[in-house]
Amino acid sequence: GGALTKSAAGQGGSKHPQTEPSILVVGSINVDLYKKLSSAGEVTISGKQIDMKPVKGMTLPASSFVGQSAMAEQLKAHGLGCEAGKEEALLSKLEGPFEQKTGGKGANAAAAAGQTFRCELVCNFGRESEVSNKAL
Repeated sequence: GGALTKSAAGQGGSKHPQTEPSILVVGSINVDLYKKLSSAGEVTISGKQIDMKPVKGMTLPASSFVGQSAMAEQLKAHGLGCEAGKEEALLSKLEGPFEQKTGGKGANAAAAAGQTFRCELVCNFGRESEVSNKAL
């Protein structure tokens, strides 16, 4: 998603209608799940403790997370290795509890644009985040 600029037509019967700048943001709202780490910096996947310190601060797609050398070694040692293309299925076994937060590039762009011009957001709100969507 990204921000697209448009102009709103002015009002009145003037030959030269005034325009008011506005922003139309087309994007998506994500529902992110956050997991607090143990004091040792570990999470549990399929009952196995996995040290997350090697990837602290990184935002990785599942394939890169599983392929990162320190993570790959731990997963293999715990019998949690997986075939290419099955990385997301493996990481879906990460045990909770999780905190749900709503965010996304479209929402961020709309919030930033709304600070300066009239703004409209066009996006897809999923049913999974229905309660959070009401605030948006």
